[in-house]
Amino acid sequence: MTEGMPPAPPAPPTMAAAPIAVSGGRPTGATVIAVIEAILGVLGILGALVLIGLGGIAGGIVGSSGADGAGAAGGVLAGVGLVGGLIFLLIGLLYIAIAYGVWKARGWAWMLGVVVTVIGLAFGVLGLTGGISLSSIISLALPIIVLYYFMQPDVKRWLGRPA
Repeated sequence: MTEGMPPAPPAPPTMAAAPIAVSGGRPTGATVIAVIEAILGVLGILGALVLIGLGGIAGGIVGSSGADGAGAAGGVLAGVGLVGGLIFLLIGLLYIAIAYGVWKARGWAWMLGVVVTVIGLAFGVLGLTGGISLSSIISLALPIIVLYYFMQPDVKRWLGRPA
């Protein structure tokens, strides 16, 4: 640099690179699974709370009726509500765990999801023995949809399984 000369102008600012589209985003099938499993999980937890509450209320009503053996019958009724509610709670928490695992691409979610879905499918088939109704069709259709998406290559890759 020579004296008396003005300083060189600063270099123009560099342009930021355009964002590149991420091709490895969550597959639509994984989103469908996560949403269905989350809904089933919330419904399972709500069902558990209702079952526990109704079992306790019914047990209290029966137990306080004053009939012979009413206290024992009320206790049994409340106990059945509690045990049934805890089973529903466990199932609801399993569905929530599967939804979280699929959403966050955790490898364990595939095996847990397939096992729980196959069990749900078996219960859906058993539900048809009581007759065909909207609830029996839904309880059969949802596991079929979820199982279908679990078997899709992009969902398997998302969860770290060989496609």
